[in-house]
Amino acid sequence: MGLLVFAAIEGTDRPQTPGEQYQALQREQDAAFQAFVKANREAKTEADQAKVDALPGRNPRLYGVRFLALAQKYPGTEAAEDALVWVGSHVMFGPETEAAKRLLIRDHIRGAKLAPVFAFQRLTCGSAATERLLREAIVKNPHRDVQGLACYWLARYLTEQAQWSREARRTGPEASRAELGNMIRPYPIIVEGWGADYIDRLRRLDPEALDREAEALLSRVVANYADIPNNDKNQRRETSTLGDAARTHLHEMRHLSIGKPAPEIQGKDLDGRPFRLSDYRGKVVVLDFGSHFFCGFCRSLYPFERSLVQRLEGRPFALVSINAEPSKDRRELKKAWEDAGNTWPCVWDGDYEGPINTAWNIQRYPTIYVLDPNGVIRFKDAYGNDLVQAVDALLKEMGTAKDAQP
Repeated sequence: MGLLVFAAIEGTDRPQTPGEQYQALQREQDAAFQAFVKANREAKTEADQAKVDALPGRNPRLYGVRFLALAQKYPGTEAAEDALVWVGSHVMFGPETEAAKRLLIRDHIRGAKLAPVFAFQRLTCGSAATERLLREAIVKNPHRDVQGLACYWLARYLTEQAQWSREARRTGPEASRAELGNMIRPYPIIVEGWGADYIDRLRRLDPEALDREAEALLSRVVANYADIPNNDKNQRRETSTLGDAARTHLHEMRHLSIGKPAPEIQGKDLDGRPFRLSDYRGKVVVLDFGSHFFCGFCRSLYPFERSLVQRLEGRPFALVSINAEPSKDRRELKKAWEDAGNTWPCVWDGDYEGPINTAWNIQRYPTIYVLDPNGVIRFKDAYGNDLVQAVDALLKEMGTAKDAQP
């Protein structure tokens, strides 16, 4: 395997130093990626797209194997560190990225180049190597910016892990693959990296304890690392420093997490009529934050949402969309909403920085909250069958259960 992996970089004209080998492989990967981008942009037919999907530049894991092999051949070198950072910041799941993180811990935990790896790990909540990398960087890395970023990203990791743990606990140990939430299903590539028991390990965690530690870490960031530039590319709202980013997440944890009373929402619907979330007390409410014109995934949910609304007509249930539409006005959204066949309330919030989106710290679309009849947040980011189960569970609590399956 090793000979095959290095066939392309160990020929007669191969670079002589580890650093030159790393640079050559990086140039090759970048050229492959640019070729993929160009082909993807120019694809016109399904056949064209099938060819695009087969291009090596589309799959960073193909190069992750080779970068990892280079690092293993020259352990402890600067080229190895660069190669491992590439793997950790480009390949989300699989044994290659787990191995890369373990080698970073072993050989480069005191290095100054770790930050890009941290920023890529938020959704790797079943990965033991991720947690260990972040924890050891906080303790062992001498660079203040790396310490602060590790502190921030460990908090993000723990809050996501708490959410995954709640989902795993909700389904129970006998849950079928279909009943598991989308992100915790045992996809082969995730099992390869995290182990076949990762869902059971998530179930054994204490979500409340994870949230408490995350809150303490974010408070530590505000107190000690607030001025460090933020490298969180997933932040929709401008947060140029770690202090800004940490404060937004602290607000969300303290006021918008599961078990908290939902903040009031006041605005206007597409007809300009006043809207208040508190008017929906006594009903199970699904709040769907999205953007009709700028979020294709949001639009793809409409048929499912229409079926849910129709099935639960007459029940104590409401679906409410909160839409932000930069460069559009209310009249354009009203026409598009009606043309789509949507009949549930839609609240206009202007652009991404609208008062409702800002108050609820919405970072990505769609974001979905499910509220119980008392206005308490009970579920977050439930989609498809997960959303059906969440609504059905709350209706059962009210004693008014009816099959919610569209």
